[in-house]
Amino acid sequence: MRNKYPQEFKDEAVRQDIDNGYAIKDIANRLGITDKSLYNWVSKAKKTPKQNKESDEIKRLKAELKRVTQERDILKEAAVDSNGLCKRVKERYAFIKSRLDKWKVTQMCTVLNVHRSVC
Repeated sequence: MRNKYPQEFKDEAVRQDIDNGYAIKDIANRLGITDKSLYNWVSKAKKTPKQNKESDEIKRLKAELKRVTQERDILKEAAVDSNGLCKRVKERYAFIKSRLDKWKVTQMCTVLNVHRSVC
């Protein structure tokens, strides 16, 4: 039968290895657990922060990709000129008003370089 140890117990055992540098066999003997269990806990603890950082980076990149894709789509639909903007300010405001259901006003104002207060 497998023993189920509380997370606090596992964390303390891992800390003794990582923070204090005690040998895993010594820690395992002292705590009455198998050294294989402790190896697994230590291995998992060392992997977790890296995975969290990678996960956070993936989330950030997905959000940035979504934002940039939306900006591209706004510019595509706005019948842009060589400067990347509708030729007249009135045209930009008309475009924004016609797309209120599709994108956020603040995002369209930023992309089309117009003041939000007029929209």
